Amino acid sequence: MLTTFHNHFMSATIHKQKMIKTITTVLILLCFVQPYTQAQQTPKEASSLNYRIIGFSFPATAKAPGYKVEIAQGNYNDEADFKKNIAVTTTCTTNKIIIEVPAFGAAYTWRVTAQNNNRNSTPLYHFNTAKSNNADTAIYRFTVLQNALKFKDAFIFNDGNKVLYNMRGEPVWFLPNIKGVVDETSIIRDLKISPQNTITFLNYNMVYEINYDGVILWRGPNNGKASGDSVESYHHEITRLANGHYMTLGHEALGWEWKYTGNGDSSAVLTGKKPVVNPNGGLKKMALMGTVIEYDESGNVAWSWKSSSYYKGDKLQQLQSPLGMKETHENAFFFDEKRKQLYVSFKNTNKVLKIKYPEGKVMDVYDGLELTTKVGSSNLALFSEQHACKLAANGDLYLYNNNMANSFSAPQVLVLQQPTAPNGQLKTVWKYEYPTGSNRLNRERLTSGGNAIELPDRSMFIASCVPYSNVFIVTRDKKIIWDAFLERFDVLTKTWKHFPQYRASIITSRKKMEDLVWAAQ
Repeated sequence: MLTTFHNHFMSATIHKQKMIKTITTVLILLCFVQPYTQAQQTPKEASSLNYRIIGFSFPATAKAPGYKVEIAQGNYNDEADFKKNIAVTTTCTTNKIIIEVPAFGAAYTWRVTAQNNNRNSTPLYHFNTAKSNNADTAIYRFTVLQNALKFKDAFIFNDGNKVLYNMRGEPVWFLPNIKGVVDETSIIRDLKISPQNTITFLNYNMVYEINYDGVILWRGPNNGKASGDSVESYHHEITRLANGHYMTLGHEALGWEWKYTGNGDSSAVLTGKKPVVNPNGGLKKMALMGTVIEYDESGNVAWSWKSSSYYKGDKLQQLQSPLGMKETHENAFFFDEKRKQLYVSFKNTNKVLKIKYPEGKVMDVYDGLELTTKVGSSNLALFSEQHACKLAANGDLYLYNNNMANSFSAPQVLVLQQPTAPNGQLKTVWKYEYPTGSNRLNRERLTSGGNAIELPDRSMFIASCVPYSNVFIVTRDKKIIWDAFLERFDVLTKTWKHFPQYRASIITSRKKMEDLVWAAQ
């Protein structure tokens, strides 16, 4: 009998142990399954987003022909409250959809219902759109003067306030605060989309690549490998190339001194990194030259070029002045990857250099101040203090001409046919000056910056230079087909004032915007 009792006891114990083991296994599986399920859903629970155009994704339901997505404005856990506040309802045939929510600085609750016989719904999920002064329409406004006749689904990066706008002038994304990298007060340059559906920009002499969520994907090493100094001092432009590499501009600071010959002539000579005192006992002088640096994805220097290889001898002599050595001010580049040619713009010397890649040899020099020699000519400069040089699809060179050498002319965009013969001259094939009017500024003497981008239909997206703030699209027959300008509210005068951007850029289509959204997931 004791044996029978013992056998029953042991059997019950073993059964209990199996039950405990089974329950433990289920609990462990649930611990893994629940996060996995949540990982399939975006936006993630309780996330804070720096955009209103959102990629929603969720686990697929077997044999469901479609899904209904409902979004309520507010944070709700009660079904009845959620239903009363639904702001957006839409359907889709796959488990991914992009939806625009109404506002920044708002809480949202959402769910998905499978459109099958069971009508299964997900739990209520939650997220919020963050608030930013830069995207606050009471502080900045992007006023549209001319509604878009084409490119209605395009988007505009204004780097002045670090915000992406739709063509109706509504903010849809802003550059979020990134600890140790950027905050709302940072001065950002060259904010734009890359061929890899990421975003690149400059901040405080550093270059970065982020995704749509603001996660840093790459940053310049800034280690002086190209400049020969301790840092590169990145400036003006950062571009991710089609081959995945990164190209940017840097500084090379070189000391210089006067060299005298026996007959009393003198010349300026670069002496290396260390500055020296000039013969008249003046201050130490530095010649600020430029570099172009190409990095691979790991941050290794794949190629570089120094402007000091061109500005030497008599070219260097032309830079000297009583105050020291004139800065060449390298301010823009365009790399023609197909033809292996690099174009580099120098603002202060009014030149664009055409460089053979990878040899680094200067193939041609386009000088905006090499004027016509005809007797009785007006002798006006072709271009001066230019910015944002690029190559059109047909091989023409185009640039934003600040036009500072011509006192009574406005800034303009020039399209210039390149010469086919050695030492030939550029030929102007298109020129556009933005008109003045009640909502547009009059000609300012001191201008800087500006940008131009040829669009797929050969029209031009143009961002006017400081102090202007107009951003517009003009056709090749000079018809404005979209026009807007950025303003900031002045709390002292209680008025809206033009707020210039440095180099605004464009996302040309909804498809490219969607690619940017999905690339972050």
